Amino acid sequence: MRTISLAFTAALVVCITAPAYAQHLPSDAQCHALARQRGAGESSGNRNHERFIRDCMAGRVTTTTPAIPEPVRELRGMTDELCHELARQRGAGESSGNRNHERFIRNCLAGRVSVTAIRTQTQELRKRSEAECDALSRQRGAGESSGNRNHQRFVRDCMAGKVS
Repeated sequence: MRTISLAFTAALVVCITAPAYAQHLPSDAQCHALARQRGAGESSGNRNHERFIRDCMAGRVTTTTPAIPEPVRELRGMTDELCHELARQRGAGESSGNRNHERFIRNCLAGRVSVTAIRTQTQELRKRSEAECDALSRQRGAGESSGNRNHQRFVRDCMAGKVS
């Protein structure tokens, strides 16, 4: 008798909470739109795209995007232009193949490509505010989730003008 009442209670709880949880999961169309926004669209490769959609439908992908201050958005545009210029200089331009070019641009925007040779010609490093550096740290994967010490070091270097 105790087992039956326990099973009945558990089933009742699942029936009540499942629809409430399902309301917060994104739809298929929302997941495809997010995939295109975040560079995991159909053109990024079938395996990558399917994995992103599967994770999104399961609720493992955040659907909100953090607000990025205007100066950081401008910096992102400048960085994109610099990365494309650097890709052409290093032989990874559009003519070298789409996959190669996109991988180079992704790595460049993530800060994994040295841009010292191009920076001296086009722009000098500038000091930024703490808000700009904080948003930039999240964009580059050095946010609070990567560890407090790592995040603080990135923000400190950014404010001192040591980060491109």
